[in-house]
Parts: sequence; structure tokens; C-alpha cells
Amino acid sequence: MPRVLLLTLATLTAFAADNSWDKVRELKTGTELRIIKKGAKQPLIGTMDEANDERLIVVIKKEELAIDRKS
Repeated sequence: MPRVLLLTLATLTAFAADNSWDKVRELKTGTELRIIKKGAKQPLIGTMDEANDERLIVVIKKEELAIDRKS
């Protein structure tokens, strides 16, 4: 029984992660973003350019920055 519960929780977690990335992909170009990276004191502030299955591309001070999905 505990294995079934653990497997169910792992599956739900995987679906939740996919759903949150889908929400990122649905953002419109030009949307202001605040991206908090692990260990950073300040968030990155930029605008949404595009997002695909592998990365998010944001514009910060007129320069494009690609951020891997797994970062």
C-alpha cells in the first residue's frame, strides 16, 4: 500500500510540473517577468519573448537571455 501511495504522489508531482510550464508557455510576448534563480539575491526582471519545451527566452535591457527549463 505505501508503494502505491508513493507512486501516485510521484505521478501527481510530474503532472503538476508539466502544468506549470504550460502556464509559462501561455504567457504573451511582452509580459513583465521576475525570475528568481537559486542562490541569487535579486530577481531577474525582463519581458517575455518566447518559451518552448526546452527554454524560456526573456529580454533584459534590450538583450535576449535564454534560460533552460531545468534551471
